[in-house]
Amino acid sequence: DVRPTRKSIAQNLRRLLRSQKLTSSDIAQRSNLDASTIQQVLDGEIDLPDDEAAAIAGAMQRPVDRLQKPKVSSVAISHDGHFALTAVADDRTVRLWDLENLTEIHPDSSPTKPLLELNNRQLWSAAFGNDSETIVTLGGSEARIWNRQTGKEQLNLSPHGTVVSARFTPDDRHVVTASWDDTAKIWDTSSGLAIRKLAGQHQGNVNMALFSPDGKHVLTCSDDRTALLWNAETGEPTGITLTGHGAAVTSAAFSLDGSRIVTASRDQCARVWNSQTGELIMHLHDPSLPNQQSHELGVLCVTYFHSSDGDFVATGGEDGTVKIWKAETGELLKRLDAHTARVTSVNASPDGSRLATASQDTTAKIWDSARGKEVLTLRGHTQEVTSVTFSPDGQKVLTASRDGLAIIWPADDWENAPTANTEVTEHETPSL
Repeated sequence: DVRPTRKSIAQNLRRLLRSQKLTSSDIAQRSNLDASTIQQVLDGEIDLPDDEAAAIAGAMQRPVDRLQKPKVSSVAISHDGHFALTAVADDRTVRLWDLENLTEIHPDSSPTKPLLELNNRQLWSAAFGNDSETIVTLGGSEARIWNRQTGKEQLNLSPHGTVVSARFTPDDRHVVTASWDDTAKIWDTSSGLAIRKLAGQHQGNVNMALFSPDGKHVLTCSDDRTALLWNAETGEPTGITLTGHGAAVTSAAFSLDGSRIVTASRDQCARVWNSQTGELIMHLHDPSLPNQQSHELGVLCVTYFHSSDGDFVATGGEDGTVKIWKAETGELLKRLDAHTARVTSVNASPDGSRLATASQDTTAKIWDSARGKEVLTLRGHTQEVTSVTFSPDGQKVLTASRDGLAIIWPADDWENAPTANTEVTEHETPSL
């Protein structure tokens, strides 16, 4: 596994800048360096530090396209990588996009309308099922399941209180919804019936509910400072309650084999647990911080990922940092001073070689997960970037922001990034 050296980073930056046929003045206008310094970089007279080189490369990178008709409240990419969804809370529509040719797909009944129009129903977000053929929408106290090809509603899940999360089982036969009425429910996607109610245990809002990788258990995370494991077949608690956090549990993830659970909390800590026994295995402790803390402020997001080097955990915090931990030992491997405001989302590429982070500081970034080095800074949003996700082939990144834009970016290492889009300025990028 050959990692790029500083020399190759400088060489790749020169190659990228030259490929875009921009003058040193053009580049200087879009970076923090003057034209004479840029010219020295182009001429090979000086090399820039890695972080400066990555920042300039990101400034030169162009979005593949923008999905902005009109303001977008959530985005999702299908598991087969062929489609994207944009949900718009303001006009209560969901639009479907072909990622290959970047065009909107309309229902057969109307070649101009969006795929879904929810009219007087609330809409917050939309996501794909694992088969890429079903769509689930959340809004108010409802979750609804739709057919992607026809745009027809298949099921109306009217669960409980405010619904904040919906996840499919790996086989798409069931959906679990989490609600701010302190409960979660499991639904049969063929009948639309709520077959299990996970209730009577939490004493606060349920912020997330997710299935284990084998679909046999459900994990719920709550404002009551706990996470609970439930039997998905019976709907009964397994007796395993993950206790010890001092504030709301904001996020959680299973290891790929389901044997471990990592939880994140506003108490500044992330913890790893044995999913079979509920035993606390370890704190993800940054040695520079007191009291077993992982971050200086609350931990907002967490992901478990695998790469050629092993299994890892990445956490994102209100302190603007992202930290990469060795999953087996809890050792802190990399501390990324990623953003100047809270980190709202962190996700790994399918092969685990890269991390994508999103932040309140209006940027998203792509990182080499092994080296902890920034590869690209993606600038194009004007407000908080709320989510970032890789396409299944790892070639694209999709970001969503409070500015209402969803932007698709090339996620290739910038020495190999396609140059076909580089002749289009950010303001000229086609709006779908």
